[in-house]
Amino acid sequence: MNREDKKRQTREALLQAARAEIVEHGIPAISIRRICEQAGFTQGAFYAHFENRNAMLEAVMIAHMQTSLSTFEKIIAQEDLDLEDALSLLADWLKSIKAQPEATMLTLELQMQAHRDVAFAKTYSRLRTDQHAVVAEGLAQLLERHNLAAKVSPREMAIGFSALWSGFALQGSDPHNPSIDGLLLTFTKALIGPAEKAGKA
Repeated sequence: MNREDKKRQTREALLQAARAEIVEHGIPAISIRRICEQAGFTQGAFYAHFENRNAMLEAVMIAHMQTSLSTFEKIIAQEDLDLEDALSLLADWLKSIKAQPEATMLTLELQMQAHRDVAFAKTYSRLRTDQHAVVAEGLAQLLERHNLAAKVSPREMAIGFSALWSGFALQGSDPHNPSIDGLLLTFTKALIGPAEKAGKA
C-alpha cells in the first residue's frame, strides 16, 4: 500500500468513527479523542486530515450526501425507464433512506448543528445548495426525457423532496402517517404535466 492509499484509508477510518460518534452521542457531545480511539489513530493523525471539528463535520456531510445521491443519479441515468417506474424508484430511494436509523440520525444532527453553529451553518447551506442542484438537474433530465414540464422549477421540486423527507424523518415511525413513497408520488404528479400544455399556460 502506497502513501496516498494509507492516507485515504486513515481518513476513511476517521470519518466512519466520526459518523458513529455523532449518531451515538450527538454533535455537541462528540469527542475527538473517542473518535481517534475508535478509528485506531492518534489525535495528531486526526488534525493531519481535518483542521478542526467543523472541517470534520463538513467531510462527514459530504460523504453522507454522496452516498445518498449516487443512488439517485443511477436511477436518473436509466433512460429506458418509463415515468411511472422512474418515480417509483425515486420514491423507494427516499423510503430506503428513512429506513436507515443511523442515516436519519446523522442527517438530523447535521441539520440541528447548522442552527447551533453560525460557522457550520454557512457550510451546511452551501452543501445543501449543491445537493439540491444535483437533484434539480436530475429531475430536469427526467422531465425532458418524458416531454413533461413542472408547475415549479426543478430546484423548487428538489427542495420540496428534501422538505418531505426531513418532515417524515422527524415524525419517526408512526403507523398513522401516510407512506413517504406514496406521498412523494402524489406530490410529484401534482406538479407535472405535458410540456406542450405547460407552454400554453
